[in-house]
Amino acid sequence: MAIQPNISAGTSQQRKDAQITQNFQELANKEKVDVKKDENGVSNILIGYQEGGFGTQDNGIKVAQQGVDVREATDDQLVLSSAFNLFKIVDSGTATITLANPVTHFSDNTATYSHNLGYVPGAIVYVTVDGSLGGELIGTPTTRFDALGNFGFSAWFDVDSTDITLHVQPGGASAYDGTSWDFRFYLVRETASS
Repeated sequence: MAIQPNISAGTSQQRKDAQITQNFQELANKEKVDVKKDENGVSNILIGYQEGGFGTQDNGIKVAQQGVDVREATDDQLVLSSAFNLFKIVDSGTATITLANPVTHFSDNTATYSHNLGYVPGAIVYVTVDGSLGGELIGTPTTRFDALGNFGFSAWFDVDSTDITLHVQPGGASAYDGTSWDFRFYLVRETASS
């Protein structure tokens, strides 16, 4: 039954009360959803209710690929869904390790950042190195060798429930004397339930 906005004159008080109660119940149970359309008029963003639309949940957010109706999109056609397991960045930071000049070959040089999250997060870590590497962005962990196959350096990290420790171990080349190793890290956590 549809919501009745008007109650006609001459309706009994009991009937008025019943109709008002029913109207409020229908409003409370009404599917609340906001759907946005792209520039071509295709509904590609859904926020709110969709029965069974978010795994085991009925409420959430979905964004479909361009040209795909979000209400009919398969998971493969979605750019984002609150039902998907997603990694969220829970902390990030930078640290610099400057090697001695002359460098102590094969030494473990470290920098530690305290995140104090209370659990072991995932980590994505990059390093840039000045000097002979010319500022190249390098994902870690990594080990590099020179053209002759000699050990150049290793860079890696350890993470636990309170700290992330960044490491640089230079090889035997003097090219790393006094170099600065600038680390950028992102600590992540999987947030959606599986």
